[in-house]
Amino acid sequence: AALVKRFAGQLTDPWLLGYFIDDEAGFYGSKNAWGSLVDDYARLPAGAPGKQAFVEFLQKRYGKIERLNAAWGARYRSFDELRRATRIRGRIAKADKSAFLELVSARYVAPICEELRRLEGAKNLMERELYARVRAHTHTSLPQAWGCPLVESRTWC
Repeated sequence: AALVKRFAGQLTDPWLLGYFIDDEAGFYGSKNAWGSLVDDYARLPAGAPGKQAFVEFLQKRYGKIERLNAAWGARYRSFDELRRATRIRGRIAKADKSAFLELVSARYVAPICEELRRLEGAKNLMERELYARVRAHTHTSLPQAWGCPLVESRTWC
């Protein structure tokens, strides 16, 4: 509703080429370094939704805690122990960080894409290229993860 009010007079403007929705999305985390956002999720308390999502992601990815331990050089006894842990043991694999950042990014951008689609109504979005651009500091291929086929992102690594 807020977007409708904000852009009401501009939606039919033939000079409207796209939407710039965010700049410097906080994907660098608390240490302002690539992957530290994933470390932040890993350090959350067990009841935090972000921690639960992170551990569920890892359970699906590895299946067995022994496989995660081998990849991270860690010694967790179970995924439940990992869920309760607020300190990281071993080193989170770079591939895990990239894949989880894609999920976080998709969750961040999906409602924005849906709202932009709604604003455009039944109009063919291909008439106007939809650039829902988020400048994100990541090594991931975010547009494919977002499920918003008209999204463009720039990565600054």
